[in-house]
Amino acid sequence: MRIPPPAFYILIASKVIMDSHTAKVIKNYDECAPSYTKELFDDRTDDQDLEAFSRLLPPGGNILDAGCGPGQFSRFLIERGFECIGIDLSREMIKIARERIPEGRFEIMDIRKLDFKNATFDGVLAWGVFLHIRKSDSRSAILELKRVLKPGGFLMMHEKEGNKEGIEELDDGDKKRLYWIRLWKEQELLETLKNCGFEIVSFSKRPSTSPLEYQSNKLIAMARKPFKREDQEVKRE
Repeated sequence: MRIPPPAFYILIASKVIMDSHTAKVIKNYDECAPSYTKELFDDRTDDQDLEAFSRLLPPGGNILDAGCGPGQFSRFLIERGFECIGIDLSREMIKIARERIPEGRFEIMDIRKLDFKNATFDGVLAWGVFLHIRKSDSRSAILELKRVLKPGGFLMMHEKEGNKEGIEELDDGDKKRLYWIRLWKEQELLETLKNCGFEIVSFSKRPSTSPLEYQSNKLIAMARKPFKREDQEVKRE
């Protein structure tokens, strides 16, 4: 089954929760999109995690790549037969993704206010997107991802370990820029997912691999949206 199209694809102010730090992050990623793509588009160090994620999903299932950047993870999933739509707030990242992966679908959209119906996707990939979302917005954003997941669907989150929230200067490859950074403690990430109603399937931690990544451990959590009670009863029968 193909992913139903959103009602519209053009960035509209009412569909974006815009504040000064979000606007700055978008501007930075628009500017560094070419160098980011050059450094990371063909990096395969995270393939093992994507393979684990894809094995949980039905063949040809619908996947949302939330915060897709230039589309390297969407490409991985499309090559394995999945229907995948990538979303990002950076126009330049979306432009590159469309150019590099013409068979994919890439749209400008805010993960905090998704323009999809409930229970649209079999899987949601959120790779590093919460690095730039305020702690106060994190729970509502995760619940929004949960809303568009089908019962029994899987969320894969990749975040960075630490105990910090605020502005930090990062090296984007072509120059240094100021970003809003939000790091996670291991238990905090797992408890937040549980409090949002997810079941934890797996968790792993390992060091960063690229100089363009934020330099702290990667936290990788796989979680499942529970089936409704009536679904579970049918499944048992």
